[in-house]
Amino acid sequence: MSKPSLLAIINPVSRHGKGKEDSLSVIPKLKESFAVDIVESEGKGHIEKISLESKGFDVLLICGGDGSVHEAVNGVMKRKDEKPILAYLPVGSGNDSARSCGIPFNLKKAVSVITSFKTAKVDVGRMNNIYYSNSLGIGLDGLVAEKAYELRNVTRLKGVPLYLKSLQLVLKDWQSFTLRFESEGKLVYEKPSMLAAINIGRSYGGGFFVTPDAFIDDGLLDICIVEEIPNYQVPIRLPFFIIGKYKWMKVAHTLRAKSVKVEASREVFVQLDGETYRVKDADIQVIDKALEVVVSDKAFLRSKK
Repeated sequence: MSKPSLLAIINPVSRHGKGKEDSLSVIPKLKESFAVDIVESEGKGHIEKISLESKGFDVLLICGGDGSVHEAVNGVMKRKDEKPILAYLPVGSGNDSARSCGIPFNLKKAVSVITSFKTAKVDVGRMNNIYYSNSLGIGLDGLVAEKAYELRNVTRLKGVPLYLKSLQLVLKDWQSFTLRFESEGKLVYEKPSMLAAINIGRSYGGGFFVTPDAFIDDGLLDICIVEEIPNYQVPIRLPFFIIGKYKWMKVAHTLRAKSVKVEASREVFVQLDGETYRVKDADIQVIDKALEVVVSDKAFLRSKK
């Protein structure tokens, strides 16, 4: 029996170049189970192009972080032909998409999961015409993601430490805004706000479990909205959001929905899998079980095989 074909798409700048080194180190082990080809991204948007146009591969292995996965998902979701299986090698600064699929951050263990080749159909989110695999953050989170992009090559921080440094800087000039949410034609929220998370997975920012009960295959968006609070309270409340133990707070609102329409009182930053955009109005929905991905037994799946 012939081996499944796998295209390893490497982001050569992930984790300041260390991601490329780590990715290449596991190729010999992958070749024991797959017929492997390798391609390197040449810059922003190239992974999306490769994922859209590559033909003849059973699996696309994304060697990078959440930004690389974001591009790959957008490429694969735009394909008119049969979609390849996606697998994630978590060698980026933030790896929340891989975490959602239960992929270990230890490379040896991650490769063991990939070669075991257990897969599941998982949901994909869409904001307007942009797809996302794991997380969407409006407002403060979007601004923090934009600042984190500026800082990561300067500070060499990653994950939660990078998020916290970025948060410290953006809070100095933060201005709140009003968010309006509609679901199924009904107004469900309208208040001055700091942020809203509209997630497929449980975490973002390299390990903030802001939607701790989410499943990546339940056909629902998990939503957390935080009302406007004084800036000095943010560091006090933040630890509870990191560990997902915030539901006792009156300023935090949670709901689940298949789709929402969101309107902000001013244009704000939005992060999708850590990649930032600017919007004022957003039409957001979940596409049920849209992609097949490699998972482990620790994936956040409602339907365990």
